[in-house]
Amino acid sequence: MKITGSRWELQIEDDNGNVAGFSGEACPGEFLADAASLCWIRHKGEAAQGDGMDLIRRVTEYTKDSSCRVLFFDADQKILFEDELELKTEAYLSKTYLIFLAAVVVPLVFVAALLTMLDEIDRMVRLIIDLVMLLAAVPFLFLMLRVVRLHVAARGAVMTVRPTIGRTYSFPVSEITKVIRKVRPDPMGAPITRASIKKLTICTKARRVVLCESITGIEAIDAYLARHVDPEHIVTRA
Repeated sequence: MKITGSRWELQIEDDNGNVAGFSGEACPGEFLADAASLCWIRHKGEAAQGDGMDLIRRVTEYTKDSSCRVLFFDADQKILFEDELELKTEAYLSKTYLIFLAAVVVPLVFVAALLTMLDEIDRMVRLIIDLVMLLAAVPFLFLMLRVVRLHVAARGAVMTVRPTIGRTYSFPVSEITKVIRKVRPDPMGAPITRASIKKLTICTKARRVVLCESITGIEAIDAYLARHVDPEHIVTRA
């Protein structure tokens, strides 16, 4: 299967040489295609009524675990085959942050270790310096733990959260009582889009999950919630 396209269009060639085109929008990590925009560019023989839906299912399954998946939505803005194929939506902190955090923590540890080995410095002074270095490193160590641990995944109608500290837990989307979207207003006055999301707060009766814009996949989680949560429970604030 061969998939090509631009920001607004997608062209798919299956293993039988049939070529179909779709319109849609390229988003971070995925392409959202309008299933109703299907246009056969080339088809061996006359296209049957179910050929289009069969192609959509095969493309969705083929790309669901790739770095850039293709999702198709219907007239009700629902993603096709989302539950049947158990499509997974994830949000996490990029491991790239570990490099920057390590660049801060490692020098602090090195300096503390070096001062500990120097006999010229008074023992009490060394102890105070070590304590200061430790306190300075604690916030960065916590952030490193957060990068390694934090993970939010949505599959079907269930969300699973692995917090920075504590056990992993899951809850059905039906338990969500409120979703607070904090967005960045467009300076040109254009309508607010998912790409403008700054902070996402997911509330249930027992849990509260907060995602900030530095988290990879926050746009995808935002879109997932828009599809699965009652619009009356979603609040957007500038």
